Amino acid sequence: MKNSAKRVGSILYLLFTLALVVVLGTATGDVWGAWHALLRVQPQWLLAALGCWSGFILFRAAALMFYCGQQNRPLTFFGAMRVTIIGQYYSGVTPAATGGQPMQVYELTRCSISPSIGTVAVLVETFGFQIAHMLLATILWILYRAPIRRLLVGVHWVMVLGYAANMLWSALLALIFLKSGSVGGVLDKCVRLLARLRIVRDPERITSRVRTHAEDFHQVVRLLLKRPALMVAALLFSTAQALSYFSILYFIYRGFGWDARPYGLILAIQTLMHLSASIAPTPGASGAQEGAFYLFFRWIFPERSLFPALLVWRFFTYYFMLLVGAVTIAFGVLTGSGRRRRSPR
Repeated sequence: MKNSAKRVGSILYLLFTLALVVVLGTATGDVWGAWHALLRVQPQWLLAALGCWSGFILFRAAALMFYCGQQNRPLTFFGAMRVTIIGQYYSGVTPAATGGQPMQVYELTRCSISPSIGTVAVLVETFGFQIAHMLLATILWILYRAPIRRLLVGVHWVMVLGYAANMLWSALLALIFLKSGSVGGVLDKCVRLLARLRIVRDPERITSRVRTHAEDFHQVVRLLLKRPALMVAALLFSTAQALSYFSILYFIYRGFGWDARPYGLILAIQTLMHLSASIAPTPGASGAQEGAFYLFFRWIFPERSLFPALLVWRFFTYYFMLLVGAVTIAFGVLTGSGRRRRSPR
């Protein structure tokens, strides 16, 4: 009952945030102008944005398939897509994205991937994306420092704070990945979280089993560190994911008929904005993402396009992800129930 109330509360919070964005957008701008701007979005650019979203999911799934295959634990394309989408869904509906990685490990066990290998696979993917994001933001910030300084007046302290927080998070991920003593505690916390979500019914037994996989985990990590080519491949997959995800906004920008700003500048501001907003402890960083969009892109999008651009961008990067995730979970429940009904007693 308590967990159900938390899930309902998260959904209500997301709906409240969306409603607040709509109210603020309509109260501070030309409603009809924004509506007409939204209707005039060029569909070919929206298709390009959808292609970027698809590329982001495909590259994440391909990274999981590649790593599991390297450990002689082949993962099917369908299984990798399901694990990826469900992980993104739970990251979007849990505070600070705490539910995504545990759910991915759980779904990987359903694909006959051991918890030790699954945990390392998820950590490699998470750490790789974080590093790729930080490198991309750093390089672009240096290359476009002059226009960023000119356009982002008054928000430099937000960028610095977000950058520093993500540097700390990257260091913590490295500690978890490299320090063997911290892994057992991380796995225990994942089991407790799944128990609170009522996904795991016997946390004591599961915790005991997880502890038995701790040594396997360390062996896999040591093997991974001895294979730098595997690390390079993980970084390449992560860079492709980051470029796909952060390119969505550029195509939305072009879809509204604007081309004054180059692709690199839009990409630079988007990566810095995401660093600043991702530290918010709300589901999907809701509220922070919308506010950061107004702060970072008010000088990029003309006033009549700013609010509709925010809606389209948030749809592609968040709400569409939730919709696809909910459909994936519902399909899995329905097909699983059908298999149970058809199975002999």
